[in-house]
Amino acid sequence: MKYLGIYLLAGSGFRIELNAAKQKYYACFNNIRSVVRQQVNEIILLKLVKTYCLPRLLYGCEIWPREAIDIKELNVVWNNGFRYIFNCCWRESVKPLQYFCQSLPLLYLIEERRVIFLNKLLYSDNCILRTLACRHSVQHEILALASKYGLTTVQNSKCMVKHAMWTCFKHEVHF
Repeated sequence: MKYLGIYLLAGSGFRIELNAAKQKYYACFNNIRSVVRQQVNEIILLKLVKTYCLPRLLYGCEIWPREAIDIKELNVVWNNGFRYIFNCCWRESVKPLQYFCQSLPLLYLIEERRVIFLNKLLYSDNCILRTLACRHSVQHEILALASKYGLTTVQNSKCMVKHAMWTCFKHEVHF
């Protein structure tokens, strides 16, 4: 079933079909590559990819059920973009590159967006959205994600969430 551009596949559970998102990402990535060729530096090319391609890959990730996505599959797409831009070996880790380019790995980006989205729901002016967000399972998920990144409360500003994610990633990178 297709809903808001996201394909949901039924079976033993729900699974998000990511082929369309990956195709859109690669189409955008290849368009940018063909236009700029070797005429821009890596940081500008990365900025273009983050601005135009990444949203195509992560569209709707705020509501993806965690168990319904294959994060490794998405990581390959994002990491291969880094490897291409910086002309790296395909077996090398891109985490140091991501660190120096101030770009989070994909799991961090997805969870960052999820925490910010759920926070917006909790403090929305819309009483229906607030009611949905006050369900125990939603608050439990917000607290679980927040505590994973060292945030101690449900109510966190966007800047606090981004800073917490970056701090956690910074401790994970090995040079």
